Amino acid sequence: MTNPGRHISAIAALPSEVGALIQIIQGILLHCDWLKEYGLDETRLGSMPRTTLPIAERLDDVLKRDQQPLNVQRPADKRSVGTCCDYALMLYAFLRCKGVPARSGPVVREWQPCRAA
Repeated sequence: MTNPGRHISAIAALPSEVGALIQIIQGILLHCDWLKEYGLDETRLGSMPRTTLPIAERLDDVLKRDQQPLNVQRPADKRSVGTCCDYALMLYAFLRCKGVPARSGPVVREWQPCRAA
């Protein structure tokens, strides 16, 4: 899932600092639950936003929507639409390409709303 395939050189050109990588990811992905907040219609984006894609496929989608380098922030309608898993997976992939060991904790397979204590 985290193998960037042919995108490894594009990732190599990115900074290594975690905060900078997070900003880059926020500029190329858009969480599917925020589409309405940006005035976007899910049906017009031509994507399957709740499907977590392998990073190589996700980056293919990012670059299909906008061919600029990954460190260039896209307008909301040019970002790849995904979920929290896609954000995390992309950060893991970027860090691994930088030689930083990265992995997730336990995976929650079913969404559960937060409950007040």
